[in-house]
Amino acid sequence: DKEKEKKQETQNLSKYDKIDYSQLEEIPIAANEKEMVRKALNTDLTPEERKKKIIVRSIRNWRYTVINNGFDNYTIIDVEDLE
Repeated sequence: DKEKEKKQETQNLSKYDKIDYSQLEEIPIAANEKEMVRKALNTDLTPEERKKKIIVRSIRNWRYTVINNGFDNYTIIDVEDLE
């Protein structure tokens, strides 16, 4: 359900509105999962999304929240199981 997913992504973004990004740390995930997320973001982000500092993206059965540090440079700060 795309509408529900979009609403959830908007809610996830709002909790990062007034945060000092330098205080956020990358969560520990497997190297192959991090690589999969990086490739998906490099391939699928729109030009508009690339301008955003915080990106929330559903990839497979997971929702990832990342700090966008520029193309091919992302810090994964949250992951949530969608099932």
